[in-house]
Amino acid sequence: MEEAKKKKIKEEKEHKKEREKIALWVVQNIEGPEPIKSLEISEIRRNGIGGTGGSSVSVKINNNDNNSFDLSVDGEVPMKGGAFISSNCKYEFTKKEIKSRTLKGIKIEEWKEK
Repeated sequence: MEEAKKKKIKEEKEHKKEREKIALWVVQNIEGPEPIKSLEISEIRRNGIGGTGGSSVSVKINNNDNNSFDLSVDGEVPMKGGAFISSNCKYEFTKKEIKSRTLKGIKIEEWKEK
């Protein structure tokens, strides 16, 4: 029982670390009409056997369903241009990564399907 708890805590820390890496990438590579105040990020979905079909993650900006999209992921980092962004989304890729942007003041949560 104790080992199961430790394993679950370790997995949760790893998922949080993954979300933070993806969140930082989004903040530095996506921009729109309003500042990003919150991000909801799903777990990375690995498609095919062992991820051979590619991997993706869903992201929602500022708790707005219209500002949600799926990103292709290579390792733990999204691939610029590898995205399905709906026509309703007000956010798009920056022309150049803005490394000076940080996660300070941005709420990061796990995207859980309702």
